Amino acid sequence: MYHAYIIVLLFLKVYIIITTINIMNKAGDYTYRKILGQGTYGVVVEGYNKHNGDHVAIKIIRPKYALNIQLITKEFEIGKKAAEVCPYVGRYITMFDDDAPNIKGIDFVGRYTTFVVLEYIPGYTLEQYMKCQRDTNYNISPQEWCVFMGLLYKIMGCLHSHNIVHGDFNPGNIHYNTAEKSLLTIDFGGACYINSGRSMIFRDVCGSGKIITPPLYALPVMRKLKASRKNADDENIYRANDLYTLLVIGLLLIDNKLFNIIVSDKIVTKEWLKGITPFIKNSVKHYKNEVGDEADEIGNFLLKYSTLLEQGDYTVTAEDMVKSLKMKNILFGT
Repeated sequence: MYHAYIIVLLFLKVYIIITTINIMNKAGDYTYRKILGQGTYGVVVEGYNKHNGDHVAIKIIRPKYALNIQLITKEFEIGKKAAEVCPYVGRYITMFDDDAPNIKGIDFVGRYTTFVVLEYIPGYTLEQYMKCQRDTNYNISPQEWCVFMGLLYKIMGCLHSHNIVHGDFNPGNIHYNTAEKSLLTIDFGGACYINSGRSMIFRDVCGSGKIITPPLYALPVMRKLKASRKNADDENIYRANDLYTLLVIGLLLIDNKLFNIIVSDKIVTKEWLKGITPFIKNSVKHYKNEVGDEADEIGNFLLKYSTLLEQGDYTVTAEDMVKSLKMKNILFGT
């Protein structure tokens, strides 16, 4: 009886959200310019709202995944909340169902599916920046590195302070807004709540066992979690995974040759999957040859926190890591 009640509440909540949004929005309300990117779950298209001129990015879900309205609604709900409480998150504007528009490059034109309308962010992703860094053999300065990492941990600290874990904080989901000269995080498809006491009705509480962080960036223990584990320790692991992802990014930023060593044909080496700690000393050595002794402090930071997280100390917070960067006064004016 209890389970039936939960199911009824679930469909009622989804129906109210989708019905309310659908009254206001349809595919015909937007003009579509070009495809910005494609992934497993859908296609992201640049567009404009015909009524108010808003410049938007529209995620058009592939029809077979649009059937999982529970998952899509969870992403929209958490993403919208994240943007409300943190100024470093790309806004979720609305979502609705309609037929996929006739856009070159979309292989499901005319099929009924779900649309998620997002804030359009001019600029480029951190993933694009890092690829350019590798292609041009550019060495990031220690000062630039500290600014990048300080801002990223500030974003993460804001999310975690509001009980939100991003779950997929990889470089492709970190955007540099050239208009505002700021970093924003996007895509909350892997997000969940921690220590919230929220209902499991949307499976939005961490510990559900769904791991979507790419293996290149994930905390090693995350790949060993079983879907049945839903205790408080698991919530801490999810939070720690966010922190660890940024350590991986930090290491790849100082060693532009490392990526091609550990990734071949999109497959990550087994050695890397065991943890990044063994790679740090060598990367810092090469970085030091380029930038001098300032590399040592960065190396100490990466080594300290990667060791703690890989050994299972999940009490570390984003605020701890910002303080360790010794950049708080410069970055945040406090």
